[in-house]
Amino acid sequence: MTSSTAASGEMASDAFIPASYTAYKFSDSLFFGLAVNAPYGLATKPDIDWAAKWYGRSSEVFSINVNPMVGYKINDMISVGVGLQVQYFQVRLKSAYPLSPTASTAEVKGDDIGFGFNAGVTFKPIEGTEIGLGFRSAVSHELNGQYILPSGFLPGPIAFGATSTDIKAKLMTPEMVTLSISQRVSEAFRVAGTVEWTNWSRLGTIHTRPTGATALPVSVLGTPDLKFNYDDGWFFALGGEYDWNDKLTLRAGVAYELSPIDLDIRSTRLPDNDRLWLSAGLSYTVRDNLSFDLGYTHIIPKSTKVRIVPGHQDYNASIGTYVSNVSSQVDIFTASLRYRWGGSHRSAE
Repeated sequence: MTSSTAASGEMASDAFIPASYTAYKFSDSLFFGLAVNAPYGLATKPDIDWAAKWYGRSSEVFSINVNPMVGYKINDMISVGVGLQVQYFQVRLKSAYPLSPTASTAEVKGDDIGFGFNAGVTFKPIEGTEIGLGFRSAVSHELNGQYILPSGFLPGPIAFGATSTDIKAKLMTPEMVTLSISQRVSEAFRVAGTVEWTNWSRLGTIHTRPTGATALPVSVLGTPDLKFNYDDGWFFALGGEYDWNDKLTLRAGVAYELSPIDLDIRSTRLPDNDRLWLSAGLSYTVRDNLSFDLGYTHIIPKSTKVRIVPGHQDYNASIGTYVSNVSSQVDIFTASLRYRWGGSHRSAE
């Protein structure tokens, strides 16, 4: 991110994101599954003295979702499934404290465990055609954490003994609806398409409230509210896969994502925009019960700007305006190992 003054430098760093998926077949009709993954994650850390340090110094969002599921095959055409979401969510935001003459760092942090559900149905109207519809519910969180002021600095005529206060904030992650269609074109070639809607518009302004007898006064705390006010998000994907032989399957795809963030609300913490996804990968069967997958995705967001000026939801007259250009790209490398107790991978598909 560049501006007329100090640029942000490289805001993001490499990340390793593990996930696991397990399925067990109780009978020809009844299945159990367990997924453990990280549905939400964000980490941006610009140079500490960059021009917009008052609007954001670093941002971290971390989540873990444990999702046990049960599936039932009603007949050869229809299968249904339902699951429970157990979600840990953590947020940690830092910025330069506006009342500090040395631009010391203030921090808001909190975490919580929340619960939700997911459900889906698969429909096979004719041989070679498969339609899937899935729903993932919102998860309500009441974040418990702290608002931490710069160590050794408190403004005003009174020297308060504490430099932090306990806070709470209510947050709800968005619902998601996914529709996918897969069509077998030949014995070796299949195409698939996906449309996904995410209800990001439920994220308005998240108000933090001080709690406990030692809460610092509002004149010191300021207003560490989290302003989002997103639109809904949309994701469209199209791809295909080809069985090169009985061991190797090749696949490729393209997707376009409509960001829930536009210029009027784009922040320095997440300067997001619409993006193009280009992906390729393969699966290789080592033996009947063992295979692996490799994949690569290159994400190209549209170049954009951050304009924190009068009228922007983050604008603070005491801090001033901030205008910058944003350019970014993302590379994702994936590797997975699949092991099956009994039978073969292809016989299970």
